[in-house]
Amino acid sequence: MILSKFFNNALELEDWNEIIICSKSLFTRGIVEAFSNELFKGSEDRISFVFATPCWADDKALEIFKSINSKSLHIIGTRDPAYKEIVEESLRKHDKDVLVLKGADHGLDIHDSTFDSIKMMKTILKKIE
Repeated sequence: MILSKFFNNALELEDWNEIIICSKSLFTRGIVEAFSNELFKGSEDRISFVFATPCWADDKALEIFKSINSKSLHIIGTRDPAYKEIVEESLRKHDKDVLVLKGADHGLDIHDSTFDSIKMMKTILKKIE
């Protein structure tokens, strides 16, 4: 409810060219539910999504991820419990952009390597650019 009010207010403003919505983990479910409720219809070409460690295990959310017409980027690590190669392939078949980070966990960190975790963040930022 609060999320819908926020987006309704934002979408009523006419002085914006693009909105980039970033969400992480369980909040991706709220974003996709808001999207599935026709909230963004008519604005898809001006909205982009960045889903960090998205809830791929949620079948309903996954179907909505596939149906989103806006540009979207899914960022997930191979050590994240939600990562599934079959889901990655399915999203790619639906023309979704997926960045899979080898060895990254649910926090998008490399265990026991701060330097590699920082390098991973640079990779993510370059992809978002």
